[in-house]
Amino acid sequence: MPYDSNIYLTKRDVKEIEKSISFFCKECSKVENPDCLNHNGRVDVLKFKIRDIPWSKRNQILSAALSWDGNDMRHFDGDYYVRECLKFIIIEAPWGPTNDLFLTTIGEELGGALESLVPTPLRDVNSGDGLKKG
Repeated sequence: MPYDSNIYLTKRDVKEIEKSISFFCKECSKVENPDCLNHNGRVDVLKFKIRDIPWSKRNQILSAALSWDGNDMRHFDGDYYVRECLKFIIIEAPWGPTNDLFLTTIGEELGGALESLVPTPLRDVNSGDGLKKG
């Protein structure tokens, strides 16, 4: 079979996806609150458009999220990494632009659902996966 580099390129296609978000009010679980019956246990299905993040773009974001102190200790800013990836990945959403203002104000339910779209920042280089020496 001839070599086809196209199979390794990031697809430029936009995907429409749905995410189900379950909402459970932490305050309502502590006490009976009839005002919370409208939203406690609620499930919203959000539709939005996403795109794949190219390997190089992911590496740029990862590099910006890493820092070193004077003692050669590495620090990884996971919040920065996730926010920057989401701002690139999500093209269209019901909330409008996916920006820092939006991402720093959302709750755990939506944040956790969106976080599942973000690629793992670091892979185990000793796992044996990937390129093999010939």
